[in-house]
Order: sequence, then C-alpha cells, then structure tokens
Amino acid sequence: MVLAWVRKQADDAVEQIAALPVVRQVRQAISRVAEQAYDAIVTCGTGPPSQPPPFDRTPIATGLSSPTDFVVLPDGRILITQKAGAIRIYENGALNPDPILVLPTRTEGERGLLGIEVDPHFTDNGYVYVAYTTTDAHYQLSRLTVTDEGIDPASEFSLFLSPDLEATNHQGGDLQFGPDGKLYWGIGDNTDGANAQDLTNIHGKILRLNPTDGSAPQDNPFVNTPNAEARIWAYGLRNPFRLAFDADGRLLAGDVGNNAVEELDLITKGGNYGWPGAEGVCASCTSIKPIYTYDHSTGSAAITSVLYYTGDAFGPGYHNTVFIADYIRGWIKVVSFNSTYSTVLGVVTFDGTAGSTVKLAEGSNGSIYQLTIFPGELSVLTPAE
Repeated sequence: MVLAWVRKQADDAVEQIAALPVVRQVRQAISRVAEQAYDAIVTCGTGPPSQPPPFDRTPIATGLSSPTDFVVLPDGRILITQKAGAIRIYENGALNPDPILVLPTRTEGERGLLGIEVDPHFTDNGYVYVAYTTTDAHYQLSRLTVTDEGIDPASEFSLFLSPDLEATNHQGGDLQFGPDGKLYWGIGDNTDGANAQDLTNIHGKILRLNPTDGSAPQDNPFVNTPNAEARIWAYGLRNPFRLAFDADGRLLAGDVGNNAVEELDLITKGGNYGWPGAEGVCASCTSIKPIYTYDHSTGSAAITSVLYYTGDAFGPGYHNTVFIADYIRGWIKVVSFNSTYSTVLGVVTFDGTAGSTVKLAEGSNGSIYQLTIFPGELSVLTPAE
C-alpha cells in the first residue's frame, strides 16, 4: 500500500512534464525500482533455497542411441525418440529392446527425429505428433496413432512438409500443446539468421497449428499479412530448442545462442525476439528482450531444456519455478521470477554435474524426468529418502 501511494504521488507530480525524454527515463527507473521492491516484499521466503535439496537420480532406460525427446502417455508408457528415427517404448518397468517404429530420416548434424508430443485427448484417439527430417531433407510434421501393440506405420498422417531444404543445423524441433488446444512447434533459423526476420518462411520461428490438419488457426497474428507464412506465432529466434507452458498458459522458450548469450524468452503472439540483430538483452533494439540470459564468458553453452515446475516434492521453494539445463555445461539450474517475468528473483544450481540433458519433464508426485543424449539415458530425479 505504501509503495502504491508513493507511486501515485510521483505520477501526480510529474504529470505535466512526463513527456520529456529525460523525465520519462527517470520515471521508468523509479517505477522499476518500486516494482522490484514490491516483488521482494511479496515473495519474501518463497524463492528456491540457496542450496539444492538432496535428491536421487535413478536411470530407468539405458543404452539409448542419441535420444532426442520423450513423452509420458496417460497410461504410464513412455515413448522415446532417437535421432536416427527410432521410437522406443518403456513399459512395465523395462525398455523394449526393439523400436516400435522407425521413421526414415536424415541424420547429418542436427537433422533427424527431433520432437514428439502427445495429444491432450490421447485416451480417446491414441494420437502422438512427431517432427523429423525426411530422407530428401525436408521438415516433416506428422501424426501417428499408438495402440496397445505399438504404432502402425500406415497410421502416419502428414500435417506439414516444409517447402525448403533443411540445413544440417538449427532445426529446433520441440512440440508442445497449448492450453488452447493448438500445437506449437519451435523451429531454428536453418543456419541463416536472416530467415528469423523473414515472415515468408518457417525458420527462426514458433509456429502454431491446428492439430487436426496442420492449418493455421485464424487468430494467428500473420494470417492476413500478404505473403507471410500463416502458421507463424512468433519470430526472430535463432534455435528455440525447447518450449514449455507455465501454470497460466504462458509460453516459455529456450533459445540457443550464437557466440555470446543463451536466452530464456517469454513468447507472445506476433512477438519479434530480435535475432540476428539482437542476441541477449539489446538496449537499443525494439525487439522483445529475454526474461533471463547467461553469457559465454566461461565457455560455450547451449540451453537445451526448459521445465515449468508445478510440484513441491523438492520443497515449497521450487513450486512454480523454471528448471533449465545446459547440454554443454552439464548443469541444471532453477530460476524463479515474479508473476510477470519482469524480475528474476533467484537462480540456484540444482545439479552441477547433470550431464548432457536434452529434456526435462515433470513426473508423478513432483518427480522430474531427465533425458541425456550422452550417455543415452532416461532417469527419474526424486527427493533423497
């Protein structure tokens, strides 16, 4: 209440001169400080502790060959994708030694079978969605039908095939269903930064599609823009490798950087995130700034996992925080924010020796699934007993 009163007095006092540039900057700075002070007060004691909790890592599926993604089905089975096109299944406490399906794919560089997502109505329809590079180097988004016996190759239904040839790097690949029932797909810039600002192609973008046929929802931001790819939801990204929705349905993306900075972005409809003109926070840019960054001052890096954690198994301080992982640096960190993501409240290293993580997902009772590409393992993280 005191902060609100102070801000009201300041607003009244500068109303006549607020249009002056210098005064506007001072006013914004004061407002920012007040907001940060308010966040510090209302979140006192709710951030993650300075030391991570003890936990156990239990590998449940080992010997995987370059695993890239996984989904937990409503019936408890887990589908795991491998870069060379195989889909493996973990069921009844064991990894099936044989793939249930092998999709024909290219594997040079970052090409391959890269993403999988389960339909929100899987119990009724058995659908999962996959993103992979075809043998003639195009990007394919398909729907498959899972049964008790596995996946029939004849069930593949094409939702989208890229008109462009896919380069060996910067393919992104993550698929996520939003609370709106639409399918979101993160795609890298195809190793050409200019693609990210070009609305005529899919590269360097977050796409939003109708899962029934792969078409563009009519409320997408560029549906009525001449020559624009209507499926684009946001653009100006380099390689949005992982996506995650928070408890309020807001979309987060981990965007792998170039030479300087790794980004965590809050994705908004029609938003431009600046690449290649901006990497990290660019004070002079008009593009949307990341909500969290870390630089390459201590060596190479690649943000390859984003998990919005809603559980409390590791303590109340971790509820509604963002877990991120870096494939190169080998750590998992936890970042806490205020309610609007405008302020970082704390950053804690959850595991400094986590390995080459490519996916984190929340499991039952607040456990966390961790997929590492080297070695190829799917593990479960639980509080130490």
